[in-house]
Order: sequence, then structure tokens, then C-alpha cells
Amino acid sequence: MVGVSGASGTPYAAAVLRGLLAVGLPVDLVLSRAARLTLLDETGIAWHDAAWKQPLESWLSAPLG
Repeated sequence: MVGVSGASGTPYAAAVLRGLLAVGLPVDLVLSRAARLTLLDETGIAWHDAAWKQPLESWLSAPLG
């Protein structure tokens, strides 16, 4: 399980997710409301529960840092 809070750690969270998925591990992802706002502010990616696949793909394909 990966939990992301509102801290400016979205590049680190993306790196952890990429690593876990690259080795084929299942991942449960929890994003707080503050994390969603931080993600939007830092990357321009808007996260919506109903359509989470596109934001996740955009986030994980964005350059780190």
C-alpha cells in the first residue's frame, strides 16, 4: 500500500509506484485530498476517483523532479 499525503513528495511517490509496478507487485494507492491538490499544483494533473486511470498514467509518465 502506498499512501500519499499533501506534502510535496509526489515525485517520490511516483518513483516508488514505478518501482513497485516494474517488478510486478500489486499496489493499493491512497491519495488524500491534500495530495490531490498538491499533484494538481505540481504537475497540472487533476485526479478524479471515477476516472483514475488517465491521471495515474499521466502522473507516472511525467518526468521525475
